[in-house]
Amino acid sequence: MTNSALCDFTSNYRKRLSNEWAPVMIDRPDPPVLIQPSEIYHKHVGQLPNYGGHIPGAIFRYGKTYGNDSRDAKRWLRGDFST
Repeated sequence: MTNSALCDFTSNYRKRLSNEWAPVMIDRPDPPVLIQPSEIYHKHVGQLPNYGGHIPGAIFRYGKTYGNDSRDAKRWLRGDFST
């Protein structure tokens, strides 16, 4: 009885082990590709309040509102440091 139980356990264990790691095929369509706009920083409108991203050069400028300071933020990357 012990040998029979051990053989039964081993065969069941191997069967469960082979099924446990078998690849699963999921048939669902791929999600649609989102096309992101190429313009990160707006030229005529400032960034929204509570924007958590980086505004180039904002740490070095002062005396303006957040909206006016972040308008055409890419200008700092181009090297135009004028106000």
